[in-house]
Amino acid sequence: MRHNYLKSDRILKRSDFKKISREGATLFGRFLVFSYLPKEGKNPRLGVTVTKKFGKAHERNRFKRIAREAFRRLKTDISDNLSLNLRPRGHARHAKMQDIMDELLTLSKQCHDKRPKGQSITNRGNPPQ
Repeated sequence: MRHNYLKSDRILKRSDFKKISREGATLFGRFLVFSYLPKEGKNPRLGVTVTKKFGKAHERNRFKRIAREAFRRLKTDISDNLSLNLRPRGHARHAKMQDIMDELLTLSKQCHDKRPKGQSITNRGNPPQ
């Protein structure tokens, strides 16, 4: 089966990134900060945010390439109703493709649990009233 990374699979608008950050939840892994927000639709969507703090341009681009490729390969295993924003942690600079794929799959499965084992979760939505 051929897996493509289509434009409809990407998060492109700043408002979408801000909505995930503001209303979504976050999981922390060894290599990734995994922010997500449930959405309506058929396909999961991916956004990748890498700041200059992470490293030089070639290091940032390498991470983005690896993250997009991992998402492309795992797209069928990730829940269809998620918008994801991936950010690298410091260890991601030296991570291999398989490391990122394993962590992306693990975190995507944990995002459905209220209390993931071994990972921190932060809900950034409005507090309940």
